Amino acid sequence: MDATQQEAHLAELAYDLEQGHFRTELAETGTGPVLTVRNPAAPQMVERIHVQGEHYMWPWGQPVAPIADKALATRRITRVLAAVGAGPC
Repeated sequence: MDATQQEAHLAELAYDLEQGHFRTELAETGTGPVLTVRNPAAPQMVERIHVQGEHYMWPWGQPVAPIADKALATRRITRVLAAVGAGPC
């Protein structure tokens, strides 16, 4: 999968995460596009997601979810970035 396709998948994921009140920023890096996701209710809660093969990936190299299951990826990222005792916003 080329960088343009990776970016398109990350943009779709960003849209879904923004509907849950997360802040996102899609940027190109030397190794490909990266989606930074931030919980505005807990600004220290930040993750950088990228695409590898057919999966959304955590920065430590573990799959978040298959790109074919964007809803699962959204749920997992939301759970990781949730502020304890509060929703995302």
